Amino acid sequence: MTGGDATHFKFLGGRGLRLLLLAVLAAPVAAQNGPSTSRPGSILFFPQLLVDADHETVVRVTNTSNSMRLASCFYVSGDTLQETGFDLVLTKQQPTHWLVSTGRQVDPTDRLCSRVNGECGDAGLDPGLVPAMQPSFRGELVCVQTDESGFPSPGNSLTGEVTVRDTASGDSATYTALAVQGNPDTFISAPVLQLNASDLLPNGDYAACPQTLVLTHLAAGAADPLAGPGSTVQTELTLVSCSQDFANRELTAVTVGFDVTNEFEQKLSASIQFTDWLSASLTDISGVFGVALAGSASLRTQITPLPGGPGVLAVAREVHAVGAAAPVTASAAANLHIQGSRADIGASDVISLPSAF
Repeated sequence: MTGGDATHFKFLGGRGLRLLLLAVLAAPVAAQNGPSTSRPGSILFFPQLLVDADHETVVRVTNTSNSMRLASCFYVSGDTLQETGFDLVLTKQQPTHWLVSTGRQVDPTDRLCSRVNGECGDAGLDPGLVPAMQPSFRGELVCVQTDESGFPSPGNSLTGEVTVRDTASGDSATYTALAVQGNPDTFISAPVLQLNASDLLPNGDYAACPQTLVLTHLAAGAADPLAGPGSTVQTELTLVSCSQDFANRELTAVTVGFDVTNEFEQKLSASIQFTDWLSASLTDISGVFGVALAGSASLRTQITPLPGGPGVLAVAREVHAVGAAAPVTASAAANLHIQGSRADIGASDVISLPSAF
């Protein structure tokens, strides 16, 4: 509480102060509105990371609290589903970043720092070793906040961001990591994280994944509304499973349905099945996203996981091109809108961490 807050409380008086305290105490402590791009959380999902001859990716993670925070992170290759783990240690309000292709080396001058109390003098606290993902990597990153022993700790302190850069043109697209809030009053007795909290079920462990994702976009191949004729727009969609088994690396089959509405309120539908991670252009997913079949340039797509299966999270990257022979391109990334909660329909997801936890 700041000094200004304290002054405000003085003027509330007896009954007003009691009512305010009762309201605070009665408020549920669990995350209720699903993964967020505006609030810090205890689990961060970075759905799309790209490293190849044409792309580089920067990851940023920030500790928003006034205490030291730790996280265990897991790269998962979307092509091979291989997993690479590492740990982060962040002092109060500390941000850190790294290139996915080169990772981050340990600072030898930081070896005298105390990782228990975060005292490092002017040298600062090195966040730790981050492995390089070379020569190419397409996949996701998941980070889980932990305590000093490495056990899951739902303290809701982490935020993140990703920038994917085209190495030839310099064009870049940035999206915000999806932060899953945890219930700080829950006791995590095993390295198995239950994503089962919502507005209707506020006393779960971690916020449940959404029931439906919503993407408003241009049909594939439609002209850019500003650039006009001779331009095209393509959208790449990346989907990741909310259920993750880092303990056994067992594969998770995911099925999602797409309900597409065009500008004339005509309906189209499609579905796709994938394992753990999918990144594809909308036209590779289904022809209904093409401007010819869609029937209009603007579309609204609802993405719903199959009932009984795992939930999904997603980001989209839109690429605008002008010119035919040597097109000039520019891209923009976007987080999708969230509707409903899987916990409200009796569904939840599980993240299993390695037994070393």
